[in-house]
Amino acid sequence: MPSEVLVVRDRAELDRAVAARIGRAVEEAVRERDWCFLALPGGSFLRGIYEELTLLQLPWGEVEFYFTDERCVPASHP
Repeated sequence: MPSEVLVVRDRAELDRAVAARIGRAVEEAVRERDWCFLALPGGSFLRGIYEELTLLQLPWGEVEFYFTDERCVPASHP
């Protein structure tokens, strides 16, 4: 995917735009390979994006989810 700069008006538009891009990537992966692996990071920043994803009609039955955490700290770390 070529690099591009996307300018949005607000957080809601950002959430919709990111969810739409993820949705297109999921559809393309399923179309090409009949399945898709999707790694989902945690954190409150992504809440709106995930809410927007739930509104999309995607082939969820063909998606295998992985929940990730990019922090390199022990689970007990504050």
